[in-house]
Amino acid sequence: MIRFRDGGRYFQLQVAVGANATDATRADVVRALNFFAPAPDASCVQSAELRAPGAYHPSFSASSGAPGDTVTPSGYTPFPPRGEGGQYSSQQGSSAEVWWNDGADFQGAVPRQPGATTKLAGQDTSATCAYTIEFTVPQVTPGVYPVTVREVFAGGYSWYGEENFRVTG
Repeated sequence: MIRFRDGGRYFQLQVAVGANATDATRADVVRALNFFAPAPDASCVQSAELRAPGAYHPSFSASSGAPGDTVTPSGYTPFPPRGEGGQYSSQQGSSAEVWWNDGADFQGAVPRQPGATTKLAGQDTSATCAYTIEFTVPQVTPGVYPVTVREVFAGGYSWYGEENFRVTG
């Protein structure tokens, strides 16, 4: 039995496994307990159900366009948020940000083009597990540029995914 309080609310969890429970069953119980977190909104329930490789990769409304065009990446943030060790972690103040010409840190990403890596737009995701961010294609020469969606939180950032964006003339 585990009792705790969060946000002024009291919780009690009871877990029982038999003496013949396998290691896999015990691991399932630990995963279930690590998952327990209040969902900020309905998008977090949808996000929790994804849990598949590539599930949090952003979708871009276009993979090519001219300078001045509007493009919209959207997607889900993982729920519950987890640290590198796989344990639940509360990342207050997190956001999703779109970065232009953001390096070749991904398998299959194109190399950076000459010029600066630039933040184009962002959205606070601390109270939701979904994002939709519009950005304007910068005034750059035609070519293929890596565009990433980053998760930014206190003390660091990681990537949700990228798009090799083709700028047309």
